[in-house]
Amino acid sequence: MVRSTLSKLNRAVARARRDRRGNVTIIFAFAVPLVIGAGGLAVETGFDYVSQSRLQSAADAAAYAGGIERVAASPSDVIRTAATTQAIANGWTASGGTLTVNTPPTSGPNAGAANAVEVQLTQTAPRFFTAFFHELWHGLDTATRSAVAFALPELMKSCLVWDVAPVRSSLRLAGLDAASAAAVADDCYRGDDERFRTICRASLRMCASAGVFEVPGAVDAFVAHGLLTGEEF
Repeated sequence: MVRSTLSKLNRAVARARRDRRGNVTIIFAFAVPLVIGAGGLAVETGFDYVSQSRLQSAADAAAYAGGIERVAASPSDVIRTAATTQAIANGWTASGGTLTVNTPPTSGPNAGAANAVEVQLTQTAPRFFTAFFHELWHGLDTATRSAVAFALPELMKSCLVWDVAPVRSSLRLAGLDAASAAAVADDCYRGDDERFRTICRASLRMCASAGVFEVPGAVDAFVAHGLLTGEEF
């Protein structure tokens, strides 16, 4: 009787070990937080890029308007008003942001130029993912944290690299040869590490506050992808 019961138990265990029908559910349950986390980070990094581009466009328009007033010898308050009006018209809001007008500019290629105007804008961007990322990160075990920390820089970088293939195709249709189309597209959509670091600044602060950079080798991984210089820590 005992032998028969043990035999049935052994067969049941063997069947359970061979039965993989529930494995997908288990794997999915473990993977969902990481997939959602990766998607959330991609969305937030992409939002940072769009926000940075819009802020730059607003600053350019504001500087142009201020420059026109400067050439017309308008006083500083008129220059600032013109710059502010154009910044607002191009999406910048005074609530949660700052506007600085420098005449002459204090940085850039026109630094010190008497008839030039420099406008610096800042805008506080909403964070959609930071709280979730903190909670997710602190719920991971050490091995998973390490894997995620090394995967994050490539994910963040991939969200910011232009896909210029459609642009090249359009240029080819316009009559350019392959080499010329590639040169024009690369020149217009060239990405550099400094731009990536600027766009990812908020996401990098999020990683730092969560403790991502405390993982051994994580900082080196971010440096290798051009998202950190290595001098921040």
